[in-house]
This record gives sequence, C-alpha cells and structure tokens, in this order.
Amino acid sequence: MLAACAHAALRGGGAGIGAFVEPQENILKLVHAGIGKQQCRIIVRHQGAACYNLMTLTMKEIEKRLTDLSGALAHNFPGKARITTREPVARHPDDDNQLTNKKWG
Repeated sequence: MLAACAHAALRGGGAGIGAFVEPQENILKLVHAGIGKQQCRIIVRHQGAACYNLMTLTMKEIEKRLTDLSGALAHNFPGKARITTREPVARHPDDDNQLTNKKWG
C-alpha cells in the first residue's frame, strides 16, 4: 500500500532507531581546570590509528638519530684511528723505477 504523500509515509510510526549509548551530561574530561581545556575520549573513524602512526614516526626519528650518533662516535673514536709512521717515498730524479727513502721537501 502506497501513501498519498511523503509526509504521510514519514508520520506513520517513525523509524525504530535508538541510541546505542546512553546520554551523559559530561563526556568531556577537564585537562586543565584553570584554563578550561577539555579532552574527549571518543574516537571517530580512523583517528585511533593516528596514535600508532605518530609512535612509528617517533621511533623512526629516534633510530635515525641513534644511527647518526653511533656513526659519528665510530668515526671519531681515537682507538680506531690509523697511525702511520712511514716516511713518504720520493722518486729518484734520474731513474723512474728506482725508489729512495728521501723526505719530501
């Protein structure tokens, strides 16, 4: 059976939709009572995953900084430096194949 107009169809008993959560007076929790900032613990759609993305980004930054620090320490560590005591070798002016132990200078 069809209704005569749209208003008649909408008035006929209404939809059987109810709220899943009981209404509360104060859903928001005061974070700073003196300032009046409020924080809500209601997660809408995919906002809950943002916390994990931020944590992943923070961990990547920490790992990058630690890698840079460990590389700098390994590069500048005095025990790892090579110490050469050999004098530079100069070529003899007359013969290109003969090497002598003369200092440059």
